[in-house]
Amino acid sequence: MVEIEVTSREAIKPSSPTPHHLKTFDLCLLDQMTLMYYAPVVFFYPTDQFCTPSLPIERAPSTLKESLPEALARFYPLAGRLNRNNLCVDCNDAGILYVEARACGSLLEFIESPDIGLLDEFLPLHGLAPEPHEEAFLLGIQVSVFPCGGIVIGTSSSHKVIDGTTLSAFLRTWAAIAAGRPDQAMRAECTAAATLFPRSEVMPSNAQVWIGIPFVKPGKSSARRFLFDTKALSTLKELARSKNVPNPTQVEALTGFLWKYAMRASRAVGSVRSR
Repeated sequence: MVEIEVTSREAIKPSSPTPHHLKTFDLCLLDQMTLMYYAPVVFFYPTDQFCTPSLPIERAPSTLKESLPEALARFYPLAGRLNRNNLCVDCNDAGILYVEARACGSLLEFIESPDIGLLDEFLPLHGLAPEPHEEAFLLGIQVSVFPCGGIVIGTSSSHKVIDGTTLSAFLRTWAAIAAGRPDQAMRAECTAAATLFPRSEVMPSNAQVWIGIPFVKPGKSSARRFLFDTKALSTLKELARSKNVPNPTQVEALTGFLWKYAMRASRAVGSVRSR
């Protein structure tokens, strides 16, 4: 049985102030229509998979925390706050939520036979952001350390500001800085979305509430775990090969597979309802 005990909660700010000309990060139209909810991601790192000669296990938690401000300086909107008019992010360096926790039990045993209901314990923020939204964190990170030295990193990111690509780039930058490889760190690209999909100045500030109603339904839900072994992933990669994508990654192949059948199931449900 795994138990999680939170030992500290604090706001981590960028290592340097955001320049004045970058203080405003415009939302794009799609972001304006997105609910202020936290998208969860949990990463499991057994001892032998996390540590390297440049990052020994006893230094890993402190190194992760100490390297975070520099990563935030490169992705400065993540440390800001949503403007109350739902037009932009005020890049005021207010910080992200950083949680440290201790876990008892075996990480390897949990990975082999996970308690799905316990996954929320590895996350710092849940569901919809609390009101008022202009005071809510845009990103939360929780680092949970097991007695064996294994580490679980949980992220809760506001989907209004942070998509999967942005989160991936930020985490890779954080990892590069923590590992002493700043040359591999990236900087956020903060203009493309707002240029392609300019924000609406006349959209009501609460538009995301009524637009998001069909996608967020209250009530009970279930969670299941699907395990894809090495052989299954290799098969999916072969099936996903095409002229345009001759060598898909495992993530690309699996994501495409899941979305293909999710859309098929959605169409089937819609067909039944329309009869």
